[in-house]
Amino acid sequence: MIRITTIFLLLLPWLPAAGQVNDTVKTEKTSQKVIAWMLNEDSRILPTARDTSVAAFEVFDPAYLFYRYPIKTGNIVSPAFSASFVEWPGQQDDCFLRYYKPYIFNPEKQIYYRARTPFTQATYTSGGQKINQEQILDVIHTQNVNKALNFGLVMNFLSGEGQYNLQKQKKKTFGFFGSYLGKNYAVFGHVSVNNLQAEENGGILSRSFLETNKPKDVPVKLGIENKAHTLIKNMNFQILNYYAFGKFGTERRDTSAREPATDEPRLPRGWGRLTYKLKYESVSHSYTDHDPGSGFYRNIYFDSLLTYDTAWYRLWENEMALELQSNPEHKFSLGSRFGLRNEMQKYAENGRSDTLINTRTKDTVITNIHDHFMGNTAVFGEIFNSIGGRFQWKAWGSLYLLGYKSGNTEMHGTMQKILGKEKTPLTMSLYGDFTLRRPVYRMNHFSSNHFVWDNDFKFMKNLTGGIRLQAPARHASLQLQMSLLNQYVYFDSLSVPDQHDGNIVLYNLELNKDYYLWKFSFHNHICLQQSSEPLVLPLPLFLFRNSTAFNHTFHFKSTGGTLQMQLGLDLYYQTSWYGYAYMPATGQYYVQQKTRIGNYPFIDAYLNMKVQRTRFFFKVQHFSSALFGPDYFTVVDYPMNQLFLKMGVSWTFYD
Repeated sequence: MIRITTIFLLLLPWLPAAGQVNDTVKTEKTSQKVIAWMLNEDSRILPTARDTSVAAFEVFDPAYLFYRYPIKTGNIVSPAFSASFVEWPGQQDDCFLRYYKPYIFNPEKQIYYRARTPFTQATYTSGGQKINQEQILDVIHTQNVNKALNFGLVMNFLSGEGQYNLQKQKKKTFGFFGSYLGKNYAVFGHVSVNNLQAEENGGILSRSFLETNKPKDVPVKLGIENKAHTLIKNMNFQILNYYAFGKFGTERRDTSAREPATDEPRLPRGWGRLTYKLKYESVSHSYTDHDPGSGFYRNIYFDSLLTYDTAWYRLWENEMALELQSNPEHKFSLGSRFGLRNEMQKYAENGRSDTLINTRTKDTVITNIHDHFMGNTAVFGEIFNSIGGRFQWKAWGSLYLLGYKSGNTEMHGTMQKILGKEKTPLTMSLYGDFTLRRPVYRMNHFSSNHFVWDNDFKFMKNLTGGIRLQAPARHASLQLQMSLLNQYVYFDSLSVPDQHDGNIVLYNLELNKDYYLWKFSFHNHICLQQSSEPLVLPLPLFLFRNSTAFNHTFHFKSTGGTLQMQLGLDLYYQTSWYGYAYMPATGQYYVQQKTRIGNYPFIDAYLNMKVQRTRFFFKVQHFSSALFGPDYFTVVDYPMNQLFLKMGVSWTFYD
């Protein structure tokens, strides 16, 4: 009761400010010298910008940038997903990467640039002492060879010793990208390598040790003799080609000798456009334990002296599409896009040739499956329409005809209407999704030293519908969504895949609202959600994220310079619920009904500053650990880091 009252008092000053649109990350245009954009799933340009704002500079953890309400095992490169179901990572062909999405640099995250002058940005953050030090280094450089051709590189390094025993983690990323934007032809290229290393401690023995011991003295389930650790290597390669043909008869021509002032990037235009995508991805996941007989695992199948499990995944993908479209400058614009996709996948494991009994299903399985090849072929299509710039709709679908995924079906539809006046528009969007999918290969088949399963799960059916209201002039948005999941596949309390024979209904309501009062800003996000089957798909009922700050700009008359300053608090809260547990041997989260977590406010205090093109932050992370009891968990048995002092600096160069 005391804790609930204290939390209410902490929330009370912020309740009038109920939301932050699109998380806490805000960007501002650096200059027309550097224009940035991304490509969405429909191969359309989405304007964006490299983050150079003082706002939210203190949010540097990739999991907190990727999710509003991250669930993680504590350290900087911990496997993570969200406590909000609408943010959950979807089904992924290689399940070992599912919870590392915030840290993996891939084509979907690539930002492309047009830089009139060489652009470089370097960011460094650090915190803690040598025994628990945490560091991040992020560097990007890009420049144009000419107006159409651009190249760039990305480097990202994360490391954390961890506050608790055997929690050291590292991540290294190297990426190279390029783009060419011509009149009729464009090409985008991406290649990246990601390496992640993590010690595994299996969680702490009991939360009671947190009350009487320093973090490094808290005993853990996997000790020094286990030397348990995970190694993930990932490589991505993608080339996207666009060729446009046919001219719009009424398209306006620029007869001016001057170059347009904005020079915004644009894909080749014509009433017809061909696209071709070539993609390659490789993933290897290794788990090692030098003392498998310590009692942590329920089963030992191959080797009682050493666990060395390695699983590989390879993907070769070719996709070709044809897009036809009427002139988008007309009041009525209609278009369609359809194509063919082919995937070649390879799954491999280092299982041994033994006949075993699956302890859950009591079935006999053969574990000498070293590799498995499969090919998948799909057709897809899309039709879209825009009327007067204030109403548009889109319908998209795909069907796999051949291969392991044969029968997989996806259908998506959206309809958007802009209401209200031009200065205070209200955008109303209706959307719906239907998917019929066979569970990914590794949910059906897998073998390792501690886990073996051979399943034949039924197809999963998902039906989702919702409405979204956005009022940018009022800094507000509202979303209401309902989902119906049939034959849902999950990891049960034994940490093995299982399928729920029935329906699960999910309700989700999200509210974003910003308030500004004098020099104070209040950015909050509220989420209400409910699951009809909490034993299979548990969710916290109430989630709340807030950032409250005092903003001020100092002007120096003697030099003509300015100093932007932001002093604030970040709050993350979720109600009590039966949270997920984590199995390091497979890298998967699974359900449990023994321990409740939540009902705890994570509060950070920070100071952000910006002088010209240089930003600084100083942060007291999780200072609420000194105010409340040791219940700071987002994953069962994995406490979050206690009070931590951190600082960071970012430099931006345009030459």
